[in-house]
Amino acid sequence: MTRNIEIKETLLVAEQITIHYGVLNDTLNFRRTAGMGENIITQISRNIRVEVLELERHNTYWYKIKFNEQISFIYCDGNNLTVTTHTQFVTPGLYVGETYQGNMDLQSSINWIRRNARSGSNYTIILGKDETINNIDLSYNNIRVNITLKTTGVERNVRYSITQPSRSLITIGKGVTFTLEEGINIIGLQRESLRLVRVNGGTFIMNGGSIRNSIDGGGVIIEDDGTFIMNNGTISGNSRRDSNAGSGGVQINKGTFTMNGGTINGNSTINQGGGVALNSGTFTMNAGTVSGNTANSNGGGIYIYDGTFVMHNGTISGNTSRTPAGTDVGGGGVYMRQGTFTMNNGTINNNTATADGGGVFISSGTFNMNNGVINGNRSTNCCGGGVWVGSGTFNMNNGTISGNSALMGGGVAGSTNATFIKSNRAGIIYGSNASEALANRASDNTRGHAIGFGSSNSNVSMRRNTTAGTTQAISTRQRGAAGGWQ
Repeated sequence: MTRNIEIKETLLVAEQITIHYGVLNDTLNFRRTAGMGENIITQISRNIRVEVLELERHNTYWYKIKFNEQISFIYCDGNNLTVTTHTQFVTPGLYVGETYQGNMDLQSSINWIRRNARSGSNYTIILGKDETINNIDLSYNNIRVNITLKTTGVERNVRYSITQPSRSLITIGKGVTFTLEEGINIIGLQRESLRLVRVNGGTFIMNGGSIRNSIDGGGVIIEDDGTFIMNNGTISGNSRRDSNAGSGGVQINKGTFTMNGGTINGNSTINQGGGVALNSGTFTMNAGTVSGNTANSNGGGIYIYDGTFVMHNGTISGNTSRTPAGTDVGGGGVYMRQGTFTMNNGTINNNTATADGGGVFISSGTFNMNNGVINGNRSTNCCGGGVWVGSGTFNMNNGTISGNSALMGGGVAGSTNATFIKSNRAGIIYGSNASEALANRASDNTRGHAIGFGSSNSNVSMRRNTTAGTTQAISTRQRGAAGGWQ
């Protein structure tokens, strides 16, 4: 049996076709029109595998497929993948809505939009080749437009065309929503002082692709109440190396960052916040991974100077803070100078601090742990393998702290100025009586395997070595057995 696919100009329109597990069970003919009299321009024989590119963000059941550089949509129905009537851009160039404007390169497309931008318009730029450009300035005097950058299905790279840029490669101004789709790689220079993407009051949606290899520049910065929504993709290999560096990955100076997926990994800074730095605003983590980032100061994974960090899910893993032991330094996974950190779920694991707080460091502010896991973190030279509390507050309402290690307070440690309250209704901090895989470990029994608080790692005034189970309350506001101490 043969089914026909209609091609109208640059748009691909498909009638219903069933593809079992991604393999055609019928022959597909691509025609210039639906009429049987037109010549077949492409034929896909039965049993030819069609590549599934990605899940479409707007609907859980839609996927993209590619064959011979043609892109269409498929709908997942049970065990079958069904190509159904839909339109999708297949030719490089600029589109206004679904109208093809012309075969323009990236610079020409940006110039055309600047001359002709109209409020409420949707513009799509399809790249058919790698591109270089001085910069992409998406600022139109508060005119509200949506601009999407994507490919025909083949990965494309966008780089600077100059070696000493004076502006970020992409700037997103107020009123503009810029969407980066799968297959677009935004690539930096080996030495620059600018973030690759500057969200200057606009909205940046990252559905895929990558932002990478900006050495001495960094990945993304959010300013002037801008919004960054990361649904997928990778921000990696970016760094900041000056004394006022900020984050190598994502810097939130004033705005909102929502992470629904994707990966922020392998970024670094000589200062604070290898992966993410929150200076002012809100960071909400619903999913995704912050991993393998490094700070030579505080917050290998995430640094919170001020603002609100809410972790609903996701993973903060394998990050490193390399500060020497001292006062108020560390935080392999998360460092919080002030503000509020609420952990509703997710995992903070296998992070390392050479000073305090292998997993989480609370200098001041409040950390509310309502669920989730803090596991396998290390403080190699001091205190608080899982969590360190300086002069802030740690409220543990639920969740699990296990398998962490430090000289003092393998699970949780803090100074005499700290406040720590664990609920007697939920939550568990494993101690020396737990299995090797679960037990938190201090250097010896005098320093609190599960929990240790004191003026130094050799002067522990409140400690607990054995497991603090779900019904065991702990409070630094009470001494002795009344506070849950041993």
